[in-house]
Amino acid sequence: MAINSPSAKAVVPNVISSENIESFNSLQNTLSSAIKVVSPLVGALLLSVFNNFNVFILINSLSFLISAILISTVPYNNIKQDSNKQNFVKRLVSGLKYVINKRKILGILIFISFLNFIMISYDLALPYIINVILNKSEDFYSLTISLEAIGGIIGGIVLTYVSKRRKDSNFVSDIKYLCMILLIAGIFKNIYFIFGCALINGYFLVQINAKVFTIIQKETSQEYLGRVFSILFIFSSLLVSPSNIIFGKLVPVLSWNIFIFCSFSIFVMSYIVNKNFIKDN
Repeated sequence: MAINSPSAKAVVPNVISSENIESFNSLQNTLSSAIKVVSPLVGALLLSVFNNFNVFILINSLSFLISAILISTVPYNNIKQDSNKQNFVKRLVSGLKYVINKRKILGILIFISFLNFIMISYDLALPYIINVILNKSEDFYSLTISLEAIGGIIGGIVLTYVSKRRKDSNFVSDIKYLCMILLIAGIFKNIYFIFGCALINGYFLVQINAKVFTIIQKETSQEYLGRVFSILFIFSSLLVSPSNIIFGKLVPVLSWNIFIFCSFSIFVMSYIVNKNFIKDN
């Protein structure tokens, strides 16, 4: 997956026309959200029928095989490769230099990495607040996750139909709405506000992801696109462990206030990035 994710994002401009990239990203995120809802149901059904782990491995293997066959049928607009071969380190360094010189892309990479870092606190807070503080059953947490996935499906469908009529840069407005709903959940401290937060959170996160990936795919030179996405996934992955450690300690201390913390942190970072990296580019 570490190799597949950057490659899958980088190849999009070579198979999708520029005006349809955001619609494609929206559809992709919609399907991903739908799979989050459907896959546990399918898994439970298969487990009840077969009750054999080897069957799951076989089905998983077949899914990769089918994916490979489908990908091989996609028409690909291959670009001429640079004749000067570089090793991994040199290519990574050249990618970093390219990102540093492209302020808009640099700002987006910083923001996405920070957003992923902060939202881990949200992911850790949900089960703690629902199961420990509110003393609700696991069914409530499962419902919350399902609502977030449903919100993602709705957000992806909406963006698919309106993407051609809106600017990519309006993801900043989506961030404001995301911050607002997180703030409301932290203030009112109610399970129903958590449900609403999860639904709207899923809606806007899918839209934000689709829009920022579209900007990167449109603004980045084809030669550097794979390296830019690799850098994004590297830094996002590096932040996962420290984020889990830090927020694993903070969530029990801050409790409901973790939502308020998320809201203000994301808002401040988005303001800094928009003002210094995106607004004038």
